Amino acid sequence: MSGSSRERIERLVAEGVRAGGRVACGGRRPGHLERGYFYEPTLVEVDDNRNPLAQHEIFGPVVTVQGYRDLDEAIAITNDSEYDLSAGVYAKDLTLATQLAARIRTGTVQINTGAANAFTPMGGHKQSGIGRERGVPGIRAFQQAKHLVVGNG
Repeated sequence: MSGSSRERIERLVAEGVRAGGRVACGGRRPGHLERGYFYEPTLVEVDDNRNPLAQHEIFGPVVTVQGYRDLDEAIAITNDSEYDLSAGVYAKDLTLATQLAARIRTGTVQINTGAANAFTPMGGHKQSGIGRERGVPGIRAFQQAKHLVVGNG
């Protein structure tokens, strides 16, 4: 993390708190580290998706938690963002998890895991990412297709 990155994270967390978010843990620079650009892993509870922390890609150790009444509302909250790189669904019922994942508008949905592997394509929707990387679609982004038409001469 760079100094400007840490400052951006601090600014976003402060905006989220001003908008009603509550820091459950973290939310500051670690006091025991005198050098370097560190920020504590941070959990912020937000009341709704209007909170700036729920609407930005933070790219830092910050997670928001927001309640929902039912699965339809959870999907609506998830899809209510201009950024849609990745989402996660955790469920015992894999059929239900797969059905929910199909309704989520993101480039990747991870079911019962926190990480995709290097062989699968990765990319977002809307304002998240440009194109795809990794896997066959990622390689295709660097290739130029050529169509040859050959007659019998």
